Amino acid sequence: MSDYETILIERHDAVTLIRLNRPQALNALNSRVLSELTEAFAAYDADPAQRCLVLTGSEKAFAAGADIKEMQAQGFADMYNSNFFAGWEKVTATRKPWFAAVSGFALGGGCEVAMMADFILAADTAKFGQPEIKLAVGGHGRIAAAHPRGRQGQGDGHVPDRADDGRGGGRTRGARVADCAGGQPDR
Repeated sequence: MSDYETILIERHDAVTLIRLNRPQALNALNSRVLSELTEAFAAYDADPAQRCLVLTGSEKAFAAGADIKEMQAQGFADMYNSNFFAGWEKVTATRKPWFAAVSGFALGGGCEVAMMADFILAADTAKFGQPEIKLAVGGHGRIAAAHPRGRQGQGDGHVPDRADDGRGGGRTRGARVADCAGGQPDR
């Protein structure tokens, strides 16, 4: 186990398991989570005995997005100048493979963190979405980059009929729909 406040770390042979541990906030992402995750990912990357990392949350929520309580006291300029989201690039710079094991909500920033992973393992209960697009806020660059053609399927009953640049118009999607929308062949 770890001495971290917002994450729990276990090592099982060559596998590092990191569990987001903010159940009261549905694992919302704040500066403390970011700091602890970047430190844990750096330690994983530097440890030659560790070969794979799995990042997960709880059954109810992988991560329900950014911690609005932390952000509400800051204006746009404060958030921009603090460069809060730049730390996530340290996670994407991890050279070893890592998985996002998603159950429950992966919304907003939580969805984007899952998309940073080399692989996503999604439970049937996983719900992916970018609800903040309805408010014209959020960092959707990762989604647009992950889905450069914005392809959302061809009306097969599992995927919405329209292309909407990969963001889904703010709707939440289950694991099967997200799999189909993620560039997989039409089914």
